[in-house]
Amino acid sequence: MKEMALAPDPHDPGVRAERINASFCEAGYTREYIDFWWNELTFAELGSRTPTRAWLDRDYARVESLAQVLHDREPATRAWLEEMKTSVNDGSILERIAAQRPPQEIVDAWRVEHSTE
Repeated sequence: MKEMALAPDPHDPGVRAERINASFCEAGYTREYIDFWWNELTFAELGSRTPTRAWLDRDYARVESLAQVLHDREPATRAWLEEMKTSVNDGSILERIAAQRPPQEIVDAWRVEHSTE
């Protein structure tokens, strides 16, 4: 008699981690970046832990939530990067930089706006 293959348990931590990896791959991230995300980056949303540390602490839902936010943000990030590449290539980045206010001016305006006097 043949044994039936069991479907993976969707609640299994390994299956859940693979779903995160697959979503990043589908979004175009490299394996190197995905490994870097898991093991090197810390996030305030995870209590200043890496996703791996949070996962090992069984904080699966928070890691999944963070991964979803980053995945959802990806198209806008990719569009911004393309816009920046274009502006570097056509030289318009220099106009953008020249049009920016100096940092001290921004800080001074914020202080005036938020002063309690």
